[in-house]
Amino acid sequence: RVHSPSPLIRPIWRGSSVVVKSSGKDCEEEGCSDMIDPVKRKMTQASQDKASGAKFKQESGPKPAAKRRGPRPPKKVTETWLHNSGLAYLQRFPSGSAHFRRIMTRKIDRSCKHHADQDRAACLEMLESLIDKFRDIGLLNDEAYLKSLVSSLRRRGQSETAIRAKLQMKSIRASETETAVRAHDDENGVSDQDTAVIFARRKKIGPFRKSGEYQKEKELAAFARAGYSYETAQRVMDMDPAEAEEILTRLL
Repeated sequence: RVHSPSPLIRPIWRGSSVVVKSSGKDCEEEGCSDMIDPVKRKMTQASQDKASGAKFKQESGPKPAAKRRGPRPPKKVTETWLHNSGLAYLQRFPSGSAHFRRIMTRKIDRSCKHHADQDRAACLEMLESLIDKFRDIGLLNDEAYLKSLVSSLRRRGQSETAIRAKLQMKSIRASETETAVRAHDDENGVSDQDTAVIFARRKKIGPFRKSGEYQKEKELAAFARAGYSYETAQRVMDMDPAEAEEILTRLL
């Protein structure tokens, strides 16, 4: 039974027992746990759970560190693997024969370094056979690849010098690039000055600059970094905005 204390009685909580202190006399009633404050009961239970958890962790020992998965080792070079790997690359990135050969040779070298029993010369022979096969079925077409690259770079406002430097990174000779650029320009009536106008629009300089923001040295430096000559840059910088818009309309 639970007796409601009178105003003169002050209860003192001790675990699951209640000690009632009144007028110098202590009375202890067992089985009065229902009178314990719910907040205190919750705090007590939490501390007990924490203690039991720490004890279990101490008994079971520290958790072993998770093993990190390193990079997968390269596979051995076979005709099937070489075909599938080359096909997957060409599905993602269009490429010419020279650039494709460089990419696949890098994969072969990585595989031969890991698998010392492989013959690198035999792997390279398989690669040459694969390149011939891809040429026959049209997956590798150097002429079409070079033509599409030049057309794309010209539309982005790239100069002939910049295109030559970019395509050298694709293992394309400078002489082939110059021939392709001239053929493209003759066919489409494009010159370095026209593509410089496209570049000026991208950078918002020259005839496309905002009023009051003319900085000659800064604009000349931008044209120079893009591979344009001083004369071409000066003509575009002094060009009338209406004339520049006409060039853009013709090209784009």
